[in-house]
Amino acid sequence: MLAPLYGACDLDWQPWINYHRFARSLWCPTYDPEFGMLNWFPSEPAVQDGTAFFSRLGGSLSPEEMLEAVEILKHSGVDEVTGSVFWWPHGLEYKRSLTRCSQGQGAWAWQYLQQWLCISVDRTTRTLVLAPRGLITSFTWSGFHSGENHFDLAWEETASGSIARITNHNVQSWQVKSGFRIPGSGATDQLTWKIGEILPGEEIIFNIQSTSQVGGVGHLPMTEIDIRRKETLAFSQDPELLFMRYGPAMLWGHWEASKYWQPTELPNSLRFIIVNNGKGDWQDVNVNLSIPEGWKAQPRQPQRWPKPDQLHEGQVSLTLGRLAAGCHTVAPFWIQAPSGRGLLSPVATGFFGSISVSSHTPSQPGEWLHLVSPGLLNRQEVQFTAQLTANTASGKKIQATRVVPVILDPA
Repeated sequence: MLAPLYGACDLDWQPWINYHRFARSLWCPTYDPEFGMLNWFPSEPAVQDGTAFFSRLGGSLSPEEMLEAVEILKHSGVDEVTGSVFWWPHGLEYKRSLTRCSQGQGAWAWQYLQQWLCISVDRTTRTLVLAPRGLITSFTWSGFHSGENHFDLAWEETASGSIARITNHNVQSWQVKSGFRIPGSGATDQLTWKIGEILPGEEIIFNIQSTSQVGGVGHLPMTEIDIRRKETLAFSQDPELLFMRYGPAMLWGHWEASKYWQPTELPNSLRFIIVNNGKGDWQDVNVNLSIPEGWKAQPRQPQRWPKPDQLHEGQVSLTLGRLAAGCHTVAPFWIQAPSGRGLLSPVATGFFGSISVSSHTPSQPGEWLHLVSPGLLNRQEVQFTAQLTANTASGKKIQATRVVPVILDPA
């Protein structure tokens, strides 16, 4: 996220751009499409992370990608009471988790200053740089201080052009460099620079008229719709829908704080991503889950975190409602083994890793789950069957079935 700010690369370096787009896709085993961010560990139990919301936002360059990241941050990460993002939030009911996420919020404060506002002060050469490249279109900062250096700053961008105003409240003259992008291009376009000298107590005004089209060459946005389309074509035999199991078998976030660090007290998780890659909206989206003998399951709505106190045998059903064309949703289920306790993944045998299993093992990619339990003497195999159904306005029926084998090994 901070690599371009520290000079490791430029914002237009394609591998860095692709790195962050990869982190918003199913090709990344720690990406979670239910919450739109990365899990803290690839290990079990997987945990949401406050820093991941800011990493997604800081790694977004186009206005469209920035806006998506802001909306996900506000919806899933920001605590409405304090305005803060917390460490390891889980579910919309538990945004306020352990402590405020100083790592994520601190990194974002620096990125906001250095990229979104792009204010840089070099006291050794008495040079002030102002070149905003964030989602904002205007700001005023009266009484801006950097150490003993003191300025008034104002900047505004419209469709027809941009203007910057800087007042020098220092006793020495300063050089001012103001960079202007094409309006609406975010951080995807090259800047046009204007340079001048500003005397003590004076104001300098730079303005530029917009004559170019929105967006930089070679830096087209890649939104969630674009990524879901690529995933569907890669992972599904049906180009109009994607229905597949994904993600870790255990999610962190017990309902009792005293059991936060007891992973066997958590139920296991079974989740499916559903992508409508067709041209029309779907109605009455529903997923039926058939449960192997002795096991129990409980559906939950996406991003909700209900206690697993409504577990049932046989079959359970999850109603998801409408799914717009180009969009995705997730069908999540709690599942519980016949023992009545959660079964750990191999990575969680030693909690966050062990002598034999690295905590950086990818988090259960593929269509099957692998669980271990100290209560088993021999390997066992069971399977869950999920059936997706939906309707379209044209009367077409959407149907898909996925079988999820579960391999159980002794710990």
